[in-house]
Amino acid sequence: MRLVWLGVESSYSHSSLALPLLSNACRDVSGWEWELVSGTIRDDSFELCRRVVSLEPDVVSSTAYIFNRHVVLDVLGRIKRLCPDVVIIVGGPECLGEGADSLLSSSSFIDYVVRGEGESVLPLFLERLSSGEGMGGIPGLLYRGGENSGSGFDTGWAEAPLPGNDRFFDFEKPFAQIETSRGCPMGCTYCTSCRTPVRMKSLDRVREELTCLHDGGVREIRVLDRTFNVPDSRGAELLRLFRQEFGDMRFHLEIHPGVLGAEVRRELRLANKGNLHVEAGVQTFNLDVLALVGRSTDVDSVQEGLRFLTETETFETHCDLLAGLPGQTLEDVIVDVEQLVELGAGEIQLESLKVLPGTELRRQADELGLIFSDEHLYDVMATKTMNQDDMATCRHLSRILDLFHNPESLRQTFRTAYAEVPGFVRDFLGWCKESDIGNIGNPLSLRRRFELLEEFFVDRGYVLGLDELTKAWMANAFPTCSGCGLRAKLAPSLPEGFECISGDPSVMSLQGTRLWEVSLSSGLLYVAYNRGIAPNRAVAMFTKIGTTNGHE
Repeated sequence: MRLVWLGVESSYSHSSLALPLLSNACRDVSGWEWELVSGTIRDDSFELCRRVVSLEPDVVSSTAYIFNRHVVLDVLGRIKRLCPDVVIIVGGPECLGEGADSLLSSSSFIDYVVRGEGESVLPLFLERLSSGEGMGGIPGLLYRGGENSGSGFDTGWAEAPLPGNDRFFDFEKPFAQIETSRGCPMGCTYCTSCRTPVRMKSLDRVREELTCLHDGGVREIRVLDRTFNVPDSRGAELLRLFRQEFGDMRFHLEIHPGVLGAEVRRELRLANKGNLHVEAGVQTFNLDVLALVGRSTDVDSVQEGLRFLTETETFETHCDLLAGLPGQTLEDVIVDVEQLVELGAGEIQLESLKVLPGTELRRQADELGLIFSDEHLYDVMATKTMNQDDMATCRHLSRILDLFHNPESLRQTFRTAYAEVPGFVRDFLGWCKESDIGNIGNPLSLRRRFELLEEFFVDRGYVLGLDELTKAWMANAFPTCSGCGLRAKLAPSLPEGFECISGDPSVMSLQGTRLWEVSLSSGLLYVAYNRGIAPNRAVAMFTKIGTTNGHE
């Protein structure tokens, strides 16, 4: 018999672990041939359907995520119309909790839904399907007329064969995903892993998996563990392993800044530069709001932990915020953003709260006054304390952060403007709304963003912000005949008393180096270019000895 897996990713750079994990789990089930049809959410549904049907499947299986649900269901519905006898089984995050019952009742073309971990469900399902046995008594397998209870739970997950050894694992993708643990002890009610049993792979098993990936040419790793640094000793062991044995790999991991223990802090300080990419789940600094979603966090500890992370120079810390939490106001969201800017966060991701199937928050939503979309993204549109206009403003603020704070070339300008005028975030957000800047569907080139910031700074009288923007303009080698470049002129030589603040000062002796003098409020800045070395960047910057970043 033949099973065809429909894999629908957000882009061609992504590859889910679901298929290699399930293929491994079913390795001892005889009589089944597996095939893969892969695509992305941008692919034509009919073409994906046609490719699946051409393989003449007996079973079609897929994983439904929040980002691909609409495409997966469209393709599966088409397959069922063309091949009514094909058995369709679906699992994934969209099938957690009541999401499984909802999917089964709303999608007549789906025959079976897997709730929970499919590794414990699919082998039994395939064995019984091929033998003609009934499906009753398989925890986590839902079907019409069945008991529809329980969830799949793979007791042998930590010792299962490595995903990288399965024939469906794709080593050609830009990054790979690993799980060193499953479950989470935290009580965040918006999370599908809220208070789920924690299982951990042994350190030797993690080492073996990373070695397999490294030998396959993988250098970017995304660690899927819900809270990497809980417990502290485990997080420290993993960080030590990454540093000592896999120093040429880069690990993306999520850290809870409020529970940074001494061992983890020590290892983070010792991390190889470029070895880590840290994401800190902040959500909000409002303690009362956090309590309403079960996130028992000491805000002072979170702020202190974030300060430690952002001041550690071997990696950058990106921070996540949520808008639309119960009890939260628009003012709370703006204050959260301001605090992260002040703390020196890397990228700031502000997202609308999603009321996901299978979460405690979903069951409490009516009581908490959360109005959210029933379909697809499940995003909050209004609450008791935030109307739809407030939520729209939060979305606009998110877009402003993506455009003007998160690009590395603009981030210091954003921070400088906030330090100069503490009301900058609010002022700039209001100006952007009035000018219709930053709305979704209106793309802005990087240079255009520079020009808009310059217009704002000149209009509002921001001196230091304009200075920092001018430095960034020159660093990006934008034209000196427009914008901030008008503050520059060619210089014959570098005067005495100036020191290099970025780049390599030795370029001044190389043929082809040109020097520009830039007038800032605090004095002069000299910027060197050499197209033979860097065609689109400055190669060195100089300020007068005794100044810091161009200011006394």
